[in-house]
Amino acid sequence: NFICVSGLHALFTKDLVNEMDRRFYLNMDEALRIKLKVNRDFEKRGRSEEFTLSEIARRRDDAKSYVYPQVSNADVIFTLSPSTPNLLDEDLEKIKLNLQVQLNRGVFYDDLRRSLIAICGLIVNINHIDNAGGVTIDIQGEVEGEDILLASRMLFPRLDELIDFETGFRDGML
Repeated sequence: NFICVSGLHALFTKDLVNEMDRRFYLNMDEALRIKLKVNRDFEKRGRSEEFTLSEIARRRDDAKSYVYPQVSNADVIFTLSPSTPNLLDEDLEKIKLNLQVQLNRGVFYDDLRRSLIAICGLIVNINHIDNAGGVTIDIQGEVEGEDILLASRMLFPRLDELIDFETGFRDGML
């Protein structure tokens, strides 16, 4: 059986976390997160920047108490950050991002590293390997959806049994 649980509080309750085989957490540079949220709320919800910023401030304590601590329950942590923080004033299209991946059980990290370099043409640096098998990887560069699809199929040959690849990757999403 394959069940995917997604959401802001997906890793909050211990009972649910204990039922999961793999747990993923998406972390983001705070300034980048705010910029993306303000942009989304303006474009899709018609909200002003001031309104969105006040809502973020109002919910800050709840995020510190309930959202951010969930990172400790994750096996894989993806962290997005701007490659040049001073470019956060630019249009979203111009902001280049860095991706850091922390694998708490990084058994297959070398296969991942090789695929990202050879197939996707990315810059991949192994920053840290700990005694418990954890690995921290920094990834930089631009990649095409077709390359991600090819790398995914090479790393996980039966992935198409779980995911419909017919539509392919669009806007960085499957």
